[in-house]
Amino acid sequence: MVFQEQRAQSSLGEPGNATCGTLTLNHAHALRTNQRSNREKVVLCLITQQRMGESLGGVQTSVWRLVNWLGERRIHFVLFFPRFRGLIGRLSSTERLPILSPQVTTSAEISTLWDRLPHVEVLYFLWSIAAALQIHATNRKNRFSAIHAFGYRFDGLAALIASRLLRVPYSVHIKGPGLLLRQILPNTTQRLLRSLEVPLNLLVLDKASLILCESEEGRRSIRPYVSRLEKIQLSPPPIRTKDYKFSKKVRASVRQKLGIQGNAVVVGYVGRLSPEKNVAALVHAISKALPLVRCPLRLMIIGSGPSEPQLKHLARSSCLEEKISFLGRRHDVPELLQGIDIFVLPSFFEGYSNSLIEAMTAGRAIVASDIHGNREVLGKDGFFFDPNNVKELTNILVRFANNPRLRSRKGLAACDLARKFDLDSVCDDFVEKITNMT
Repeated sequence: MVFQEQRAQSSLGEPGNATCGTLTLNHAHALRTNQRSNREKVVLCLITQQRMGESLGGVQTSVWRLVNWLGERRIHFVLFFPRFRGLIGRLSSTERLPILSPQVTTSAEISTLWDRLPHVEVLYFLWSIAAALQIHATNRKNRFSAIHAFGYRFDGLAALIASRLLRVPYSVHIKGPGLLLRQILPNTTQRLLRSLEVPLNLLVLDKASLILCESEEGRRSIRPYVSRLEKIQLSPPPIRTKDYKFSKKVRASVRQKLGIQGNAVVVGYVGRLSPEKNVAALVHAISKALPLVRCPLRLMIIGSGPSEPQLKHLARSSCLEEKISFLGRRHDVPELLQGIDIFVLPSFFEGYSNSLIEAMTAGRAIVASDIHGNREVLGKDGFFFDPNNVKELTNILVRFANNPRLRSRKGLAACDLARKFDLDSVCDDFVEKITNMT
């Protein structure tokens, strides 16, 4: 990088001028030194309405990866998040940070209980006000340079209030298709409160100095609600790619522990087991593909969630108990991905799926539902299917299972694509955007 900078700068001076080259190198070194010095002076206030427990979902995983990266780089921050019963959790860079291994995307039992409460929006609203006041109190010691919320809802509202109290800029993060996507809520009170919440969401977006979207779809979805389009920028989820580097030794060990035959083709899914993830379609497709595949076929389901009992019942009723392994919530996902051959993400909707990118990084052949988020991540190298069409998924699985060369070629292409999500480059870009906002 320094050599490229030197050549570009030298072209403005005399060719072959050694003095010019030396000055350029010194200038580049000075720029990096100043950048590092400026970052050491920055104190970031980070807010998420996600509960940061033992069980991590997609947003929580990205938050943990970022804060651990910030801690390793000695960039000062304080993270605010909710605890059970509305208490405010706080974690700062001065504390010893747990370096968490990548986990399956799922939700803890406490989180599920919280979100089933009829007036959960009211609780979150009160939490956002309390969090803003706590940030204001903490600022007396830390002097925050900028505020970033990992969402545009109640964590965004807390950022807005705190920003006005501290008179510092704030930014928000949008995962998935943003305001165009609304969760289906069974409770009438929740639906009413959610409709009242929308104006607050719009206010948060309008007053933010910077809006970071994980995907182009998310960026498109909020454009109608934002007056200054230049403040909407892309920031993909960070992945610690080195954790997923392929190893034949690890693959053999994983398959041996799981009792998988040497020539068996293993289809894998990693994620939360809930209706929108559409895992039942994958189970049906495996059932239909079994008689059409020339070698043994297995399905490995990693994760837990509300749909787990129904999926296990479906496996039993389809006589697939010996063909499907429910591994539950695991902390060794990088190793387990080495043991599979085909990764399937059958979701009805996704943003930039962490599990999809992790499987790509591991060099697995990818089959994904034909939705915007998956197409953005995979581009032309993916095999896509209609999430409502089990037959289409079955045909793709059969083709992959019977063609190891195709699996290998597509896996290498996916691994190459995943490099842009590397933790260092994504987090470095994130900090650059936030510090430029101040």
